[in-house]
Amino acid sequence: MAFRLTNVGRTLVVDDQGVLLGAYVLQHHQDALVQGWTHLHEAVLDSSEAAFKKAHRVAAYEYYGKDLTYNSVMLRTMAGVCLVMIVERYPGLHGINFGLPEVVDNAPQYHEAYPPLLPPPDGY
Repeated sequence: MAFRLTNVGRTLVVDDQGVLLGAYVLQHHQDALVQGWTHLHEAVLDSSEAAFKKAHRVAAYEYYGKDLTYNSVMLRTMAGVCLVMIVERYPGLHGINFGLPEVVDNAPQYHEAYPPLLPPPDGY
């Protein structure tokens, strides 16, 4: 009998480009983020404050900045998974990741990296 990963199981291992889709899944199922969903109805009725902030009294990025465990999962998610999802959906898309340095440092490279503020060569 042979065993292999299902499509869902494959999201939990690093792919051939070094991307772990599991980080995206984990980030969206962290207790802190899920608790924000319980305040979604309040945020819809009063849009002056996000649901996450209603749940935790601080904005999500501030919260993640203070909790290293949550922060590391979020950075992995932002560095690879979101970018990969966009590029896979729109393969002809070309662009630059203007994320935070700690996010960009861990982002997968799809093309050659260029020094900051220098335009890429013709054709990109």
